[in-house]
Amino acid sequence: MIPEIEHPIWEKIITGEIKHDFSNYVLQLQVYKTQDDFKINKISLNQAIVNIHEVCTKYSRAVQKDIDKMLNYK
Repeated sequence: MIPEIEHPIWEKIITGEIKHDFSNYVLQLQVYKTQDDFKINKISLNQAIVNIHEVCTKYSRAVQKDIDKMLNYK
């Protein structure tokens, strides 16, 4: 299950606090692009979180392994 948008994992992903070797290439590209946009103040932290959460929600089956690993569920 994908965590709710309020979960602290999203901020940790954006800020780089969580370092993860993504197995899903599309998620990897989206995370890196969003992190870069956030770092150069192109988007706010809230917008960055929304962007990543939307991708993860839309493609939940494809990204679930990565999310589980980041949450240390499995």
